[in-house]
Amino acid sequence: MPDTPHYLDVDALCAENDRDEVFTLLSNYRRRSVLYALYRNGGELAFPVLVDKVASYETGTPPDDIDDDLSQSMYISLYQTHLPKLTSFGLVEYDTDERTISLTPHADHAIVPSEELAPPQWNRYYAVFSFGGLLVGGVAWLLNGAAGLGMVSLFALTGLGGVVVAHTRSMRRCDDEGSYLSVDDLV
Repeated sequence: MPDTPHYLDVDALCAENDRDEVFTLLSNYRRRSVLYALYRNGGELAFPVLVDKVASYETGTPPDDIDDDLSQSMYISLYQTHLPKLTSFGLVEYDTDERTISLTPHADHAIVPSEELAPPQWNRYYAVFSFGGLLVGGVAWLLNGAAGLGMVSLFALTGLGGVVVAHTRSMRRCDDEGSYLSVDDLV
């Protein structure tokens, strides 16, 4: 997966499930670890590899050093409890023939790159507006003197007001809409 930070779009998950159920699902460290491991490994892992990765996240032990008892306990926990919950939410699929776990298209759709969440870079809009205003104002002053400058000033204030209103509405939209969790913070 790319190095760009990615986020889990909670609202996309809530489109088909109750918000409380989504947060209950994500409140469990093992289930978040499964999603993280799958995401970080191309969306699919052999079940035994997934077991070792989740155990590694939980204990801080390298996957190769996980003892058999912990691996067996983790296997049972994931197989009987956590994977069925993730499957019922439509986030993972378990291929019993291949013994692989993979992210579903629904889960893949709910993971978005940070660029899609970034608000507009308003400093650029303000800089372009300021430069344009200076340019138009200078030309009007050269051609029409003080009368042209007064008209341009009125136009500039109206345009600036429009940019400020658009900026304010955009910031409200970014704050009010969307609930996102960093994929990297799942574990």
